Amino acid sequence: MAKKTFYIIISLIIAGIFVTFGIFLVQKNATNRVLDATLIVKSRQPGFEFWELLEKGAKEGAKEFGVNLTVDGAMSEEDTEGQVEAVRKAIASAPDMIILAAADRDALLPYAKEIREKGITLIIVDSGLSENVENCFVGTDNYEAAKRVGDAMGKAMDGKGRVAVISHSPQATTAQQRTAGFMRGIQNYPDMEIMGTYDIGDSTDRSYETTSEILRENPDITGLFATNQISAEGVSRAIKESGRDDIYFYAFDSSTVQNEALENGIVDGFAVQMPFNMGYMAVQAAVEAYDGTLRTTNIDTGFAFATKENMCEEEIQKLIYPFV
Repeated sequence: MAKKTFYIIISLIIAGIFVTFGIFLVQKNATNRVLDATLIVKSRQPGFEFWELLEKGAKEGAKEFGVNLTVDGAMSEEDTEGQVEAVRKAIASAPDMIILAAADRDALLPYAKEIREKGITLIIVDSGLSENVENCFVGTDNYEAAKRVGDAMGKAMDGKGRVAVISHSPQATTAQQRTAGFMRGIQNYPDMEIMGTYDIGDSTDRSYETTSEILRENPDITGLFATNQISAEGVSRAIKESGRDDIYFYAFDSSTVQNEALENGIVDGFAVQMPFNMGYMAVQAAVEAYDGTLRTTNIDTGFAFATKENMCEEEIQKLIYPFV
């Protein structure tokens, strides 16, 4: 009997060792796992600092959270077909996660639904879809940020004047939300007039030409609002060349060109997004969604408002000169 008890005890000990070793292997494999993710941006155009910073943040997040990250996308925000092709390619490669900045809120929706149907985690970053089919959205509250810009412009212009909006691709939710938010901010000043919204797509040259024409044909215009880096840089050039120092100019996004324009008084203020944080947090959200630990469906990455008066403050400097 004693001998039988001895063998039972030995068997239990050996079983315990195997169970412990199995748990160790599972934990070790979990620690050493590498998840596959594809980031699809709206533009890979060289010099588009917003997307360069977002990609840099995503790569930093990938390094920290154990993700094998592939970056793809069209060369222009206007090339919706190019982005669709990048999404198709990503779906075919069956990664664990796809992080998408949608160039067209409607055209990308069917592919977003296909991503979810195939069981791939989907994070939407910066630019959303016409339906919320994603696991989580990560980006700026564009409406609120633009409303703040509109209110700042209204105060600076003493609540009166004519204003034109120079907007990037209208198919993007960012353009729609920023235009709507800006107009809401302007509504606080009933003596101000929005004379029109002008679509320049994804072209600094088109923004420059459109703005130059507006300034020539409307000598009574006193305000301009640009909705992103590309549109803003074109407006800055047009104002500088026009010699119109009576124009109040506000915008979205900082860049090397825009920072210089702010310092020189061409632009009066702009909303500064946090694209590095956006990219990093999108990867983090993707990993948490994949693991089932994500506790939110919306992550607001925040913004700051930069002016000539505060641009030398340390916190603003860090945001507008992130490459330094």
